[in-house]
Amino acid sequence: MPSGPRNDYILCFPDRTERWSPYGPPHPHWLRTAYFGRVFQAMERHLDLEGLTVYLTADERTLPSYGPHVVAVLQEDQPSRVPAYFDRVRATFTCHGIRQSIRPNPLREPSLPNALSAGMQLLNWGRRLPGRLRRAGLQYSRDDLPPIYTIPLGYANQVEVPYRRIEDRDHDLFFAGSVAHLDGSRPAWRGWVRSPKRASRERMVDALRALQERRPDLSLALHIRSSFRAAVSSPAAWYSEQMMKARICPIPRGTSLESFRFFEALRAGCIPIVEALPSRWFYDGAPALRVSDWREAPALIEALLGDTARLRDRHHAVREWWRTTCSEEAVGQYMARGLAATVDAVPVPTSSLF
Repeated sequence: MPSGPRNDYILCFPDRTERWSPYGPPHPHWLRTAYFGRVFQAMERHLDLEGLTVYLTADERTLPSYGPHVVAVLQEDQPSRVPAYFDRVRATFTCHGIRQSIRPNPLREPSLPNALSAGMQLLNWGRRLPGRLRRAGLQYSRDDLPPIYTIPLGYANQVEVPYRRIEDRDHDLFFAGSVAHLDGSRPAWRGWVRSPKRASRERMVDALRALQERRPDLSLALHIRSSFRAAVSSPAAWYSEQMMKARICPIPRGTSLESFRFFEALRAGCIPIVEALPSRWFYDGAPALRVSDWREAPALIEALLGDTARLRDRHHAVREWWRTTCSEEAVGQYMARGLAATVDAVPVPTSSLF
């Protein structure tokens, strides 16, 4: 194992930057550095390039510096915009992509959460439009535009715990998370205007509680938190152990269609039940159960738990999908391949750095 990275890794906070080593401990004030630390270690093992500056950022507008040695890793941009600096760096990796379709289609799958989700996605489409138009214009004048790759969100609150076979798990279902995004005081209008996240999660909780009342023989561990911050602040050891003790994990949408919990479930071998997800290389074909409305979930859960062979097969498929597609090793290799493809590309012009 190398004593340190061959490239520089810098965390971009709103008011400062901080050098960080992926070979060191997770950063206490930056979510997901445990995941991306291992991703970057794998990337370094499979990458011949040295002297890169890799920025981990939540800002799609600016970076501390630019040039052919700069790699941007945009971890937060739920509207999925084209980063303003994409043409001034070697490559950009973004956790939310740069395009989203209207999923689910509220005309084909009518429900309040789906209608609210479609409205939010239309609003985000408008937010994406200026960047998309700028990128399209640059494509006419340049044939060497730096690439933009989409990568998984990764996990947020996980530590290593002993693996349990699906037959030896205590809970049939586990969910620990929030319904509302924020706690504390809120503007009055937020009391009657529900977000897509809240509408979806309220329906999910109602469906699972109804299942719990109808099937008291099932072990359904539901832990509702007051906010997103409270959810991700749960002790990592407790959360990881509970996930490893569960067979099935519901994955309701967050503020965007995506959630850390999808990858946390895969990592633990939990079978995810999901709503609509964007079309991404790491979602398409994943062995998750799909619902268009959370009221469908109880029947899917009962059917799966009642078929031991199918449950075991699905569990093994989930673990394999994590290993080959979403794990730190798989994503690190993907990033290394993406950067290797830039070796023969024309360097970023100096004129585009300003």
